[in-house]
Amino acid sequence: MQHTLSLGQSQQTRKLSPVIAGLGAGVLTTLTIFWTLYGSPFESGYGPTSMYFGIDHIVPNARNYAQWFVETQTPLALLGVAALFIPMNALWPDPIDRPAVSMSGLFVAATVIEFLCYLVLDDSSYLRFLLPCYPFVMIGLSAVVQAAARVLRQRQMPAATAALMLLAAFGAHKSIAEWHVFGLGPGEGAYVDVAEYVRAATPENSVVLAMQHSGNVRYFGGRVTLRWDEMPPEWLDRGISWMAERGVRTYALLDPSEVEMMKRRFAGQSAMKVLAAPPVFRFGDKFFYDFGRPPGSRVVTKIFDASVLTARCVAPLPQPTLIWHNP
Repeated sequence: MQHTLSLGQSQQTRKLSPVIAGLGAGVLTTLTIFWTLYGSPFESGYGPTSMYFGIDHIVPNARNYAQWFVETQTPLALLGVAALFIPMNALWPDPIDRPAVSMSGLFVAATVIEFLCYLVLDDSSYLRFLLPCYPFVMIGLSAVVQAAARVLRQRQMPAATAALMLLAAFGAHKSIAEWHVFGLGPGEGAYVDVAEYVRAATPENSVVLAMQHSGNVRYFGGRVTLRWDEMPPEWLDRGISWMAERGVRTYALLDPSEVEMMKRRFAGQSAMKVLAAPPVFRFGDKFFYDFGRPPGSRVVTKIFDASVLTARCVAPLPQPTLIWHNP
């Protein structure tokens, strides 16, 4: 008997070894990329880890995520979470399944703990951080329903199946009626359109100050972007002047809230006079400013129609580069 148990444990170890090796390789690769690009294996492109993670985030995040999860998935989904941490015969009658259940539970726990320590956010859309957990939660909920059906001798299986279908229908209705998921495409398409307008309005050797649009302008507009919210407040005028001396013109693409944020951050900098004047163009609620225009020059704002947007697939442009001239 002991020999049989040892043999079974050895087989499980052999099966888990490739999984653990794959996970380890993935972690090491990520740490190496961070170390190479950002100088530390524990720092990402988002900046210092201490800016985003903290023990004091756990309680408010636990409250928020629990409330959002129940509101969007109903309390029934909590049964699926619980099932992953109860590898008992009634739920998982096949012994082969139980190691996988334990691994799934550990994965879900690790993911949830990570985001409990992350920034405290204020919108249920941030449940998307937990999307990797959802397949396992669905499997757990299915196991609960099947266990209940076995106890009731299969007679209630149609009712259990109907309950799961109603749960799926509830989620679909909420996504369509409240979150308007089928209307997100055209709205998100605005990021592509405005990036193309930026490309048309700027020379190739230019820098666009941006925050919300820092990715799309670089990806779809082919222009180098600079996160103004990461710049020291005293460096705006100095930075614009330094780049102008080297043949690089500076622009900014801002949402309305970003205009006010930028004015507060760089209060007293002479470049803020540009934000007091009309923008070069306006696309919906997005404003484009030129920090390289001659002082006192008249700006006539171009208005682009953002009322009709269609979802479309656009290939990214080549990675932009700058050519620095001798001052």
